[in-house]
Amino acid sequence: MPRLRAIEDAAGALFSGLGLIDASRAGSFPTDELARLVGRGQVWVACPADDVPVGMAIASVREGAAYVEEMDVLPAHGRRGLGGRLLGQVCAWAQEQGHAAVTLSTFRGVPWNAPFYRKHGFRDLEPAEWTPALQSIRAREARHGLRVEERVFMRRELGRVRLALANLAFPATADGSVTAAVDAIAEAGARSADIVCFPECFVPGYRAPDRPLPAPDPAFLEHAWSAVAAAAARSRVAVVLGTERVADGDLRITALVVNRDGTRAGFQDKVQLDPSEDATYRPGWERNVFRAGPLRFGVAICHEGWRYPETVRWAARRGAHVVFHPHFHEAGPGGYRPSTFADPANTFHEKAALCRAAENTCFFATVNFASAGSPTTSAVVRPDGTLLAYQPYGQPGLLLADIDVAEATGLLAARCRS
Repeated sequence: MPRLRAIEDAAGALFSGLGLIDASRAGSFPTDELARLVGRGQVWVACPADDVPVGMAIASVREGAAYVEEMDVLPAHGRRGLGGRLLGQVCAWAQEQGHAAVTLSTFRGVPWNAPFYRKHGFRDLEPAEWTPALQSIRAREARHGLRVEERVFMRRELGRVRLALANLAFPATADGSVTAAVDAIAEAGARSADIVCFPECFVPGYRAPDRPLPAPDPAFLEHAWSAVAAAAARSRVAVVLGTERVADGDLRITALVVNRDGTRAGFQDKVQLDPSEDATYRPGWERNVFRAGPLRFGVAICHEGWRYPETVRWAARRGAHVVFHPHFHEAGPGGYRPSTFADPANTFHEKAALCRAAENTCFFATVNFASAGSPTTSAVVRPDGTLLAYQPYGQPGLLLADIDVAEATGLLAARCRS
């Protein structure tokens, strides 16, 4: 408890001189209530390597909804993604408890308050949306000396899911692919993503003719998958990892799906190989639908998502809200270099992504490596076939997109008569 008080006091000192709090009436979070919430598992701490807490988040339940009572990080440890990770833990807990949303109260104009939460999927609530519990909170804030006219209630719907697509450069080495994946998972967690997807065979790398790689190594892959699973658990982010595996003596292109707690949900092997892959890989034969919180999803890998619409429809007919599409697509000699998504002068591929979403009334999330002149990039397409977001061509980074799973009705997929 004393350490949590020290964190609270240090974070509160940042407001000194801003004219937002009357210090003579301000108070700390009640000790008995803090102890009760610790006992209920509703207090989370952020710890560096020495296991000494440097940040905390406190959540309660008010009128059947999750509420962030307080979130603090020591100023010396600020701007390192700890606040985003703490917030992600609260939202993950709220989802697991079956809450529809998370709400909070914060200062409207302080950069590390409302603007921070907006970046993590929260929206401002209008006074007409205030419940009796929120009105009571506002009155309590006034009694404790907060300038309530500078405060705003905010809410994040938990039916909304934040996708992260890891549009990263092709790894220089197999070991480098693992390091890059672990780093991207940490960034996804810091930015409140619920799930992150990587390109095709990101670990250890896609076996293209001009990209020599070491021979397939099951021991290396097991080590890599364990590192990715540990990173997922630390950041509370589900992962779709483009990788390879050796099964029944065959080398398969696959996607490993890892749950937010670091457990493995399973694999989705590539079932439809491109003819150029026949000499290197063998196809799988089963398809799966996975779940991460409220999100149901399938995976269609590269060629099968482009040229076999059935692979996407299969998942949508079984309730998938989104189909992830890890792929590998780099520039060829004399190829067209696009700058806008689905450019009419470009190849058919990005137009196909729009179709996969529209013909199934589901989201379609396609993710490629970042490379100069690449004819495709990472993007998320809405269930009506319109573009939600795309990554600038050749630019490495995470593409984030918030989706509402209720929009993915699967209507057209379900109406397909077979």
